Amino acid sequence: MAYDADSYHVIVSENEDMSNPVIDEHGIKTVRDTGQFGSKSQNYYKIKDALSYKTKYYWMVYAVNENSERPMNGVPHYFTTKAEGDAPCDFKLVSPANGATDVDARTVLEWEPSDNAFFYELKVYPENDADNPVISREYMIYNRYTIEQGALEPGKTYCWEVTAHTKDKKKFTQCSSGSRSFTVKNTPCSPLFVLRGTG
Repeated sequence: MAYDADSYHVIVSENEDMSNPVIDEHGIKTVRDTGQFGSKSQNYYKIKDALSYKTKYYWMVYAVNENSERPMNGVPHYFTTKAEGDAPCDFKLVSPANGATDVDARTVLEWEPSDNAFFYELKVYPENDADNPVISREYMIYNRYTIEQGALEPGKTYCWEVTAHTKDKKKFTQCSSGSRSFTVKNTPCSPLFVLRGTG
């Protein structure tokens, strides 16, 4: 809340310079309680008409009284709207390429981000043995994973797959490219050295 403000003016635009706004609302006086600052301590504005899906919007707030209006401090804030629907959107595995050979045992597995996804689930398992994964990770928030030292055997072929989940895990989407395989190079990984203090 701004001191001496009678109301607020909200602008929302797809442009960082706030030109051609999709929302230009004056006279906002809605207020609500907060646990931190108490009764009627936060002004807010609820968007009335739906915005476009998968779109970046910039927004600014101006404090207004009978004399003038003043913008909030700093540059415009921004947010990106979700994709249409509730389930995670289709995505594909990126790297390593399917059937790749001579792959480092500590390679980075990478996949496309999935819109509407909150978590990813990764499984890596020996070829033709999906029931016995050597790596199984849930609740991953990034779309990449570096395989840890000693997890994979030199010269062996592995398959990997990723599933995207919503925050409540009630909806999920498996990668549209299906599982991929790669073969680990026969040479061992470079050793990791740990320096320990003496004395």
